[in-house]
Amino acid sequence: MNKYTLGVEPCKTSSVQLKITGKEGEFSYSSMLKEIKGDEEIVSVAATLIWVSSWFFFTDLKKKKRRCIVYCCILLEVRIARITRGHHHQQRVIRLNVQEKGLARNISPSIGNLTFLHSLNIVNNSFQGGIPQEIGNLIQLKEIYFTNNSLQGELPTSLANCSHLRETHFSYNNLVGKIPVEVITSLPKLEILSINYNDLTGEIPTSFGNISSIRLISLDGNKLQGSIPESFGRLSNLYFLGLALNKLSGMFSVSLYNLSSLEVISVVGNQLRGSLPRDIGLTLPNLQNLQVEENLFSGSIPDSISNMSTLKILGLAMNNFTRSVPNNLENLQNLRVFLIGGNQFGTKEEADDLDFVNSLLNCTNLEGLDITRNALRAPCPTLKPIYQHSSHNLI
Repeated sequence: MNKYTLGVEPCKTSSVQLKITGKEGEFSYSSMLKEIKGDEEIVSVAATLIWVSSWFFFTDLKKKKRRCIVYCCILLEVRIARITRGHHHQQRVIRLNVQEKGLARNISPSIGNLTFLHSLNIVNNSFQGGIPQEIGNLIQLKEIYFTNNSLQGELPTSLANCSHLRETHFSYNNLVGKIPVEVITSLPKLEILSINYNDLTGEIPTSFGNISSIRLISLDGNKLQGSIPESFGRLSNLYFLGLALNKLSGMFSVSLYNLSSLEVISVVGNQLRGSLPRDIGLTLPNLQNLQVEENLFSGSIPDSISNMSTLKILGLAMNNFTRSVPNNLENLQNLRVFLIGGNQFGTKEEADDLDFVNSLLNCTNLEGLDITRNALRAPCPTLKPIYQHSSHNLI
């Protein structure tokens, strides 16, 4: 295989030249840049970088015909920062995006040489092997997007060096092991942690409660055990909590009910116990999705739930809830899905346990309803045909 050199050279103040040089000749590509003024003068370019994995050549130069055959071409988005040092300017790559390029290879340890990198995106490829520890050299990194690849091994502990990280996306891979405590305790600016559908084990670190900046925690579809840390109740900026389809047990942390910022709670398919507090409709005014299906919750649905005007999905199916269902649900104008099947709703004292269904008639956005497998009594009221939906195909 022939060897070639890829260079990035500044041409003028408003352009950059990408150059590939080999023994057969030289291929150059120039791109105009748009300058952006700021504390750091940023120069950005969306250009075609040609990565030669096998060979290319120019032929028939005597006839002044120049042809280039390139195998394995990749379109990259490159942003180049111009860093002023005296009268000299250096070009540095700060953003690398190879999203959806059909790549199937290991991540090279040389990625650690891009020490000015702020964002790294390899989403929707087939990258394999482990995440190299050298990624910890990227001390200016703010965003990692590794979703939907075939990455293996454990999360590198060297990520603890990337103290500027704000977003980390590792979902839909084959990562194993525990969530490294030393990483969680070293990322004070972290806002988004998404590691859905991997094979993570162990318990959720209590040190999550020290990251006051975190807004989204999404760990669905792993094998996490233990309970939800009480320290989560200190995350005053948290709006999304996704812990579905794990092996969590113990009591659902009641401190979470005091986080008024929460919009989504999803703990479907665990073994959590708990109940809904009487004032849930007042303490969680912004809640849109409450999904606790397939757990061990008990108690009743509090009347205050009618105050949740933003609620879209209420999923309580397959638990041990009892007593009657509140009949003041007409205020839930945004409600789309109401799942209470597979519980023990119903009372012997009430003459009409299904009276709540009448209040649901005013929920004109309702698309999915499951009230089966309960102890509800009395004939079902006559309903207008506002929806027809199988309870087994709701979500």
